[in-house]
Amino acid sequence: MDEPTSYLDIRYKLDILNSIRKLARERNIAVIMSLHELDLVQKVSDMVACVDGTTVSHIGPPEEIFQGSLVQKLYGIEEKNFDSMLGIMQMPGNKAAPNVFVIGGGGAAIPTYYRLQREHIPFAAGILFENDVEYPVATALASKVITAKAFYPMEEAQLEEAKKILTGCETCICTCENFGPYNMLNKELRSLAEEQGKLK
Repeated sequence: MDEPTSYLDIRYKLDILNSIRKLARERNIAVIMSLHELDLVQKVSDMVACVDGTTVSHIGPPEEIFQGSLVQKLYGIEEKNFDSMLGIMQMPGNKAAPNVFVIGGGGAAIPTYYRLQREHIPFAAGILFENDVEYPVATALASKVITAKAFYPMEEAQLEEAKKILTGCETCICTCENFGPYNMLNKELRSLAEEQGKLK
């Protein structure tokens, strides 16, 4: 099948892919598809063949192919512009000195990151845990990301780095409504932004 999901709305993409998987399972047949939608390749395929020009460069299960930087190398893109684990592409962000500091977490700041990227506004993000759902988006789009190690409390050194960057920014956007015991330092950042009259 050559690009069976091209030009289809999401509902019909799901319908056709579910039908293909069901057909393969019930009739015990192999289905060979050509797909350029990497997020779908990862979800629907048992085996993936990567074609580099006219050559098959790699063959393996999706969990092998979508690991590390193989896909990024195949397409000649920067590693941060494609999240292999989630199958998500990211447009490049403005990497100039940040004008805006975004306090986020738990995915709340993702729409803000995309808006700033579309407006070509350089921004900093933090303090984010390395396992936060918005971490890969922030690292692709922000000019600076202040990170905390996953499953560990935020540290004073990270707060000081974030304060320094926040002080150099014109504006701060805080997308967090609640602060738990592990991200209380972000509450301090929010207070600093308020004191400096930068909180929007």
